[in-house]
Amino acid sequence: LTANLQARRPAQAVSVIDTIGAGDSLMAGVLHSLSKRNMLGPQFRHVLQDLGPDDLGSILEFGVAVASVTVSRAGADPPLISELALSM
Repeated sequence: LTANLQARRPAQAVSVIDTIGAGDSLMAGVLHSLSKRNMLGPQFRHVLQDLGPDDLGSILEFGVAVASVTVSRAGADPPLISELALSM
């Protein structure tokens, strides 16, 4: 959700083993995506407000991918970047 846009992405179909860490993993994926785009920090607030639907969707999709791997394992065990099929 930005000032100008809202995006939703469906969860990936996985066999859920444990939901511990799902939200944290989703957020870590979002932060990783923002970091890879050099968009972290208060100085980029205006850039984030003007994200387009494709960029926002891509950022969210990466977070969903990270959370999907996490819930497919026991415990809060997020994936390494090398484990993700969808990397940025």
